[in-house]
Amino acid sequence: MEPKNNTDELLKTTGLVILLGLAFSIAYWGMFDVAGRFLPTWDNSMLHAGRAVFIMETGHYAEMEVVFGGVTRTYHLPAYPALVAGTALLTGLDFAWTERLLTMVLSTLLAFAFYAVAKGISGDWRAGVIAGIFALSSTNLMTWGTRNSPIGLGNALLPIALYLLLKRRTLAAALCALVIALDHQPTLIVFALSAFLFFVYEYLSSLPRANLSVGRIFSNIMHPEVLTASLAGLAAFLTYMAWHVRQTGLACLNFSCLPQFGAKEFGKSIDFLDYFSKSPQAIALLGILLLPLSKAPNRNKALAFAWLLACIILVKNDLLGIGAFTERFLTYLDGVVAVFAGVGIAIVLSWMENKKEPASA
Repeated sequence: MEPKNNTDELLKTTGLVILLGLAFSIAYWGMFDVAGRFLPTWDNSMLHAGRAVFIMETGHYAEMEVVFGGVTRTYHLPAYPALVAGTALLTGLDFAWTERLLTMVLSTLLAFAFYAVAKGISGDWRAGVIAGIFALSSTNLMTWGTRNSPIGLGNALLPIALYLLLKRRTLAAALCALVIALDHQPTLIVFALSAFLFFVYEYLSSLPRANLSVGRIFSNIMHPEVLTASLAGLAAFLTYMAWHVRQTGLACLNFSCLPQFGAKEFGKSIDFLDYFSKSPQAIALLGILLLPLSKAPNRNKALAFAWLLACIILVKNDLLGIGAFTERFLTYLDGVVAVFAGVGIAIVLSWMENKKEPASA
């Protein structure tokens, strides 16, 4: 067995090196080769760069902004500009170079975040490497998830936060959720819905099979098996709502005052038949079908499917009468699709190895 273990470790190390090289090269190419000495101006990235400079110059966050033709209290969250400003002040780097380096680090971290959560779900490092590579091949993730803006930080933190839920790292999961809540609303929605669906599974699984009472139904919310998901979810929700009320007051609890809704910045309906007819989406169907049949723990399967279901609901939120940012949520769906593709291929490889062993014995 020792030669096999040595070979496996060598392959694992090689896979991680390839993943690191691919992630770093993509990040470097995007931030230095293509962008040159200029910061990319994708979407509203320069708005957040301006916020970082404002923090560095005044020590305060910019509370007002001109958006959709009017002056309003900002609905943008402070975590990413504060990270850029704080890093620049601590290191003495120019803020533009700080943004480039932070974006490169976060883009590289993105691949390893997907590696960690896919490996955590399946228990197989091969699932992690394949998921990381598929994540780096996603046009949506590489377009949106690697920007020098809050969505870049959010996309790196989301799989990390879900991994921490999986491993029941309660304090770390709550802190990660708190940062997401102060960074980027769409990422927060994906995390909160995924965590809630996972919480429902854990809550129902931990209910006693006999002598069920009203008291136990409510007290079970703080059951040790439920605690991580409930505290992380509450940390994210309460932190964001505190910020939201601070900016908008109590008159906007239904979020109707947000500029995106006022300007009807809605998305289009996504055709899932077309979406899952391409790679790696089609390969992800393999993982969706095989993961329930695998030997992975049930709560691992539950987390993966909670994440998948949350993304599907958000991508198709037009069916709920919302229709907001459906295309943007494809970024997050591509992430969980990469995980299922990696898990599916790893399961097939594992089954093939198990079939070979009796024959060679």
